Amino acid sequence: MTECLIHYDRDVYHAGDSVTGVAILTITKDVRARNVKVICIAEKGFIPRKARGGTRVLPMFEDYIVPWKAENGFNKITVGEYRFPFNFQLPQNSHNSYYHRGDGYMQYYVNVKVNRPLRWDFAKRKLFRVVSPPTNSPSIFPSTTAQPPRYTSTASLHQPPRYSSVDGTPPPAYQA
Repeated sequence: MTECLIHYDRDVYHAGDSVTGVAILTITKDVRARNVKVICIAEKGFIPRKARGGTRVLPMFEDYIVPWKAENGFNKITVGEYRFPFNFQLPQNSHNSYYHRGDGYMQYYVNVKVNRPLRWDFAKRKLFRVVSPPTNSPSIFPSTTAQPPRYTSTASLHQPPRYSSVDGTPPPAYQA
């Protein structure tokens, strides 16, 4: 049997960060294989409104390393524990990760794949989170060019906006 654990150095990453960690592959019986790949993937899944067949997946980013490769194409990985460190650079324009809201998902993961000839490949994946870096909040760091508050009295906070203040048109004349 083959087991795999993926450990990340951090819990959360930001756009442009390096995703680092180690993949630990435990082989309990000799396995014929072509190679072992460690792949970093970002994919966006979405549910089209008028489509049949469920979620569509768009690959947004992919990078990989091949830490072990067979010399003649059909070597065996012998019994033991193998550690494959990885380091992948996320793009600067990476989106935040989110999981299955009503419209789809954006997910990032590292996948370890043992490519076995004439058999099903062994693969194990583990998700990681990407979030926006913290921004300077006006309440924490006051701006020198602060705008005056939009509402001057608290009574106007609990009333719906007037049509003229939203788009300049008068309200419709409803007949009862």
